[in-house]
Amino acid sequence: MSKHLIVFVHGMGEYTKGWSDHSWKILKESAAGFAEMPKKTDFDTKFQRVEVVYDHIFENYRGRWKEDSSQLISLLQQSGGTPPAILEKVVKVSATLGKDNFFTTHLLDVVMYRYLSLVRHPVRVSVAQQIAKALVDAGAGNNADIKWSIIPHSLGTSVAHDTLHYMFAGGQSEIDVLKAESFAPQCGLFVANVSRLLQDIPDVYQSLTRPSLDKSLGIFQYYLNSKHIYDPFIRPKPFAPSSSWLDSATSVKNPSRFQQIEINEVLDKNVHALEHYLQNPKVHIALFRAMYGMKGVISDLEEDIALQAFAVKAAAVRLDAVKAELLKLAESVGVDVDALLNAAEAYNAIMKF
Repeated sequence: MSKHLIVFVHGMGEYTKGWSDHSWKILKESAAGFAEMPKKTDFDTKFQRVEVVYDHIFENYRGRWKEDSSQLISLLQQSGGTPPAILEKVVKVSATLGKDNFFTTHLLDVVMYRYLSLVRHPVRVSVAQQIAKALVDAGAGNNADIKWSIIPHSLGTSVAHDTLHYMFAGGQSEIDVLKAESFAPQCGLFVANVSRLLQDIPDVYQSLTRPSLDKSLGIFQYYLNSKHIYDPFIRPKPFAPSSSWLDSATSVKNPSRFQQIEINEVLDKNVHALEHYLQNPKVHIALFRAMYGMKGVISDLEEDIALQAFAVKAAAVRLDAVKAELLKLAESVGVDVDALLNAAEAYNAIMKF
């Protein structure tokens, strides 16, 4: 039987090959704790990692604007959709666009992807090509039984949403359309989901990037949305579809094909990190069950034991002051992209404290 592909899509910031090593290790070690899951030595025979990297596209545009930041400002002005507060922020930091700082290496990614189509389009094309190549190389579309799942994080949730929709619905040049019958993914674990905040076209609640038994309505078997209550990035326009998001046939399936996974345990102050999410049993147990398409792959007793052990581990971590600051920040975040950027800067300051 072919390996189940697990596609990782990174968020904002600087990423190179190997960025998902720690996340892969967490999944491998977590799986080993359950009787029906493969042990560490067998994990790589059952699952195959596909690591998507698109930061080089942002870096290319950063390089273009190092010598002349006015080009970026002009493009944002011409886009017609850039809010004045965002434009003002970019103008304010324009003198530092040639230097590495949190805005230029992280927040500028968000601004470019959301408001500049000349950046957004090549990002989607690159991600689509990387995913399609991995599927074809694995034998998908060639009468092979290929299963695959995707784990996008932060900005990557918006990138993955947009890319997957166009990969199966068409409508974007340079992105080949795939047949859902042969290429549809099993599970999407969307971590720190900002896709609704950064949405352009299509609307995240109207796209094909949803779970459905009918592949003309949605491509996933399972859609898992993981959010941490201390994570400020998920607060502006959180991903929270109504019950009508699922078609009637899909909505009655048990276990639910759409799951909101809310977590609150803190093992490290960087609660937004992908690794921090994945090590939580609530997250990786839901992922494993969805990838196998069966709840019984991890028993209720095993789940209870894992959750209790993790709660004890989290209780031993003394980060009360940091947690208080993070919760205060999360509860004060506004509802637009500018609010996200402000929260990100405040979050970065807490991380340095």
